[in-house]
Amino acid sequence: MNSRRTFVKQIGVGTAGLMLSPALISLTNALPATGSLPRSTPEAQGVSSDILNALFDAMDASDIEFHSVMVLRNGFVIGEGWWAPYAAQYRHTLHSLSKSFTSAAVGLAINEGHFTVESPVISFFPDMLPNVISPNLAAMKVKHLLTMTTGHQVDNGLRTNAAPWVQTFLGAPIVHEPGAFYMYNTTASYMLSAIVQKTTGKTVLEYLTPRLMQPLNIVGADWEVSPQGINTGGFGLRIRTEDIAKFSQLYLNKGKWYGKQLIPEAWVEASSKEQWTFTSNPFGGKQPKAHDDWQQGYGYQFWRTQHNGFRSDGLYGQFGIILPDEQTVVAITEQSFNTQKTLNFIWDILLPGLQNGKLTTNNLALQKLKTTEAALRVKFAPLDTTSPITNTISAKKYILDSNPLGAKSITFNFNKTIFELTVNYDEGDRKLSFGMNTWEKAKNGILLNAQLPFTVSSLPNVSSPVAGNATWMDANTLYLEIRPVETVTSDSITCNFTEDAVKLTFLTSVAKAGREQERRPVLMGRMG
Repeated sequence: MNSRRTFVKQIGVGTAGLMLSPALISLTNALPATGSLPRSTPEAQGVSSDILNALFDAMDASDIEFHSVMVLRNGFVIGEGWWAPYAAQYRHTLHSLSKSFTSAAVGLAINEGHFTVESPVISFFPDMLPNVISPNLAAMKVKHLLTMTTGHQVDNGLRTNAAPWVQTFLGAPIVHEPGAFYMYNTTASYMLSAIVQKTTGKTVLEYLTPRLMQPLNIVGADWEVSPQGINTGGFGLRIRTEDIAKFSQLYLNKGKWYGKQLIPEAWVEASSKEQWTFTSNPFGGKQPKAHDDWQQGYGYQFWRTQHNGFRSDGLYGQFGIILPDEQTVVAITEQSFNTQKTLNFIWDILLPGLQNGKLTTNNLALQKLKTTEAALRVKFAPLDTTSPITNTISAKKYILDSNPLGAKSITFNFNKTIFELTVNYDEGDRKLSFGMNTWEKAKNGILLNAQLPFTVSSLPNVSSPVAGNATWMDANTLYLEIRPVETVTSDSITCNFTEDAVKLTFLTSVAKAGREQERRPVLMGRMG
């Protein structure tokens, strides 16, 4: 283990940059035997239950699809809720929030002497280099990967390239001098993962497990890998909401967890401070800088926020928000297409209600909070649970026209409260149960591409419990909603019945929001 002075030199931070926030919380007691974070009433931590009621009510009434929210103050959970069918025990796809865990692995590897932030990227992969090494490629260092200032003009992507991902990255044009130009670059995060694996002999997840996951009691984490067996780094990690909260609390505590320094304090400081200063929104947003959380600065795979905070941040609003001045953490999972609106709930409702010292308990407000948390549900417009044609179509096989999805036939089996959808393929049947105006969950450990009635290419092919909900929109139209609850997005199928035929129309939640094109064709089937 390196000394603090040596480590500070390795990560490129002067001692003047290591001023600590006041009132640093030190968790010195043992983690509860359950491995969960300790709970407290809001008032005991200086927050009125009325404030949390207002927060949850505003979130629930909004057009944002929240999946979970957990609020911590002084290391204690003071508010938590999951919108059914999502639940506390389920993992959730983190998308780019994964990057912050990769950053933690890099800091630990540096602390153990495997490399430094000044190490040239080309030094790790001599067998993957292009024939001609440009001056910009030669100048690229680990710190440029961390800050997304590699010099690339565009993120060339990796998934569609048959070549090894590292080789693809190293062969891409580097237009700018490293360190002089910011471009949000998930492939850079993959390279960090590859460097950790090359230097330690372990994937990032394997490397983090004894050093971070086990001490935090993060159980059941999984992480997607590239075709070369390297954790994807910039995306693909799945953990529970409480695990996001634990990780965020660890960073709030400068890397210390119940008396043990899991991540070097200097690395937390370097990761969370402004390493890159924005002059505009890197994604094209037009809000004034003072109110735009994508213009507050970028650290080592962490974003700065308003109010002197920082956050881990994933696509569609997966957040670990860390507010050192207020000793507050907020963990959020959701499917949002306006993530600044999500953050504004925190700034406009929660932040003004954070007070110093204990408050008098408000039992009525506290009880309302508990009731509200337990009643949260993803919005679903229930219509009819039955149709006059149910008996006519139940258990009848519809032969599907030839289609690029490979589906051969579909069968609808109804009973009073649940029906089972069966889709036949050459390799066998895929079956999924749906509740009528309620969620029916299936947990079978099967990968989604073998479990969902029709494959959704934008979903990762991972195992996940799947919840199905169905409603009759009219006598001849059955609407099916499908939610793999350990991922972010969802799918839907509208089934239109006419005499002896059925028409199936697909729409993912992302396509419904106009953010992608639905690529699956309309399918026609006839009763066989």
